[in-house]
Amino acid sequence: MTTLRLVQGLGLLMELCKYLTRCNQAGLAASLGSERSCSYGSDCVLTCAALNKPAVQYRDVRWYKETPDRRNGLLMRSLPNGPTRLYVGLSRQVDVLEDSWSILLPNVSTGDSGTYVCRLAAPVGQQNQEGRVQLAVTGGPDGPPKFQEIMFVVLATIVRSIAAIHGLLKNMLRERSKATIKSLILEAHLHPLDMNMLKSSQTLGPIWSNSSKMKHFYLN
Repeated sequence: MTTLRLVQGLGLLMELCKYLTRCNQAGLAASLGSERSCSYGSDCVLTCAALNKPAVQYRDVRWYKETPDRRNGLLMRSLPNGPTRLYVGLSRQVDVLEDSWSILLPNVSTGDSGTYVCRLAAPVGQQNQEGRVQLAVTGGPDGPPKFQEIMFVVLATIVRSIAAIHGLLKNMLRERSKATIKSLILEAHLHPLDMNMLKSSQTLGPIWSNSSKMKHFYLN
């Protein structure tokens, strides 16, 4: 049983080798990689990491910036000393160094971080070569925020939230107080006058008696 599995494994390995051989004969690119770190705002040079076979005269060198879903072309230079052409839609400055396949990214920012691909287009019958450079831009105002800056933003947000809640509660209490006073005034009942009190009311003034007599005096 073990011998059978070993034979099957060797068969799969041979098939894989045949597939890789066909890929090489078809001219598919072999890829190498490297890493590069540049400071924010500096001029960053990216060296082509593609394998250069001295006996092969490559037709051109191309640079791309790779994203998860596609490659965005930067520039293409015809070899050995041909012109350099920029891809349509390129939004930043990219220069090719003289007598080199390296590129220069002036004044890099955090948005320049990512994977860059250098591709050497080989003539018919030869293998194309690719090299990847992983660029990391460090520092800068748009770099990762520090712990103190994060805490300051959090505390400022909390203070503003407390002030807003305090103002809202204050306005709610003021409106509720006004509504309570108004309700008490509207609900207050006017007491009717007591008729007995009206009957017992007397007009202020002297009391004249009917039995009183007025005497007249005459002076001689």
